[in-house]
Amino acid sequence: EPGAEEPGAEEPGAEEPGAEEPGAEEPGAEEPGAEEEEPDGSSLHPMDCTDIVIGMARGSLSRVFDYYTRDRSTPRRDSFYGGSDSLTGAVGKEENGVTYIKWRRPLNTGDPSADHPITNDPLRAIWSFGQVWPNYMHSPGTGIEAGTAGNTMFYQPDELKYHGIANRGTTTINFFDTNQDGGSDECSGVFSTGCDASGSNCDYKATWTVQGEDILFSLSALTDGWVGIGFSVDQFMPNSDAVVGAADENGFFVTDRHIMERAQPPIDDSQDIQEAQASHANGITTVTFKRPRVTGDQEDDLSLDACRYFLFGWGGGATTSTMEIQYHPSTPIVSSDKICLPTAMQCPEFSDASNVRHDAVLLVMLSILSMLLLLNLSPN
Repeated sequence: EPGAEEPGAEEPGAEEPGAEEPGAEEPGAEEPGAEEEEPDGSSLHPMDCTDIVIGMARGSLSRVFDYYTRDRSTPRRDSFYGGSDSLTGAVGKEENGVTYIKWRRPLNTGDPSADHPITNDPLRAIWSFGQVWPNYMHSPGTGIEAGTAGNTMFYQPDELKYHGIANRGTTTINFFDTNQDGGSDECSGVFSTGCDASGSNCDYKATWTVQGEDILFSLSALTDGWVGIGFSVDQFMPNSDAVVGAADENGFFVTDRHIMERAQPPIDDSQDIQEAQASHANGITTVTFKRPRVTGDQEDDLSLDACRYFLFGWGGGATTSTMEIQYHPSTPIVSSDKICLPTAMQCPEFSDASNVRHDAVLLVMLSILSMLLLLNLSPN
C-alpha cells in the first residue's frame, strides 16, 4: 500500500552511504560548468535539471529514493533542493547479481522544485548504473584503470558515485504510448517510441511478420541518417547481429552487419537479406528487408529460431556511396524481454508447411472419393 515501509528503506532524513557533498570530485566526472556539445547543437546535457529515481539493493533489502540534479554533479535527494520524496511505493532486490528496482509515483507530484510531471508527450529519459570492479571506464583514463591509484577500490558496492562513460544512456519515451515494446499477435510484432496521439507518426517504429521460414521487417525513423535493428543474446551491443539501412538523393543501402564492439559495425561477407529497400521522404527514413530465420552464417548472424533481445537504433549519419555509418546520437533502445518469433507451422498462411497440409487434406479427400466410387461400382 502507498506509504507502507519497504524492506531496508531509511527515514527521509537518513544519510546515505557513499553519497557525496555537491561538488565532490569523482574520477572521470565532468566539471558542472563545462559545456558538452549535444547532437541537437545545444549545450544542454541530458543530466541538466533532471528528475531522477535511484535505487540500491542487497539481497531483499533495498533503498529507493526521489532525487534531482541541476547539472553533472552527484544527484541529491529532493529535500536538498526544497522538494519532497514523491514516491508512494518502492521496493527492490538483488538476485544472482542483478538488481531489480520498482517504484510508483503520481504523474504530477505537485513538486515544482525537484520533480517533472509525466505528460502525454515524448519525454527525454536517461538511465545509468554504477561501475563494478574491475570494469571501470573514464575519459580521460584515471589511475584506477592503470592500477596506480592509492585507492583502487574507490567504488564500493551500493555507493552513489560516477557511473563511468559506458553505463549510461538516453532515449525518448512517451509513457502513455501503449505500443512501445514488442506488442504482437501470433505472427507479427511491433515496437514504436516517440509517437504522436494518433500513433502513426513516431520517432522510430519497427514491425516484423513471420512468413514461413523468413521474417519480413519494416523500419522507419524520423531521421536523415540511418535506421536499423539488431538481435542480441544479452541486451548488449557487442557480439550482436544487425541490419542497417539509409537513403538519400544518391541512392540507398541496406546491409547485414555484425557488431563486435562499440564502433562502426563491419559489413558481413555474407549478405543474408533479401528484397531490401530503403527510401527517404518528408524527413523519414524507411527500410524494409526479409531475412531467413536461420541464415547459415554462423560466424556473423544469430539464429532467430531462438528468443532474442531486439535492439532498436537510428539517427546517426550515413554515406550511401560508401555505406559508412556514424555513431548514433541517442542510445539504442533494447527490448525489456527476449522476443520469441513463432514457428512456420504457427503461421500457415505464409508457410510452405501450409502447402503440405493442404496437399495432405487433398490426398485424404481423393482417397475417400476413390473408396466411394469403388463401393458404388461393387456388385452389391
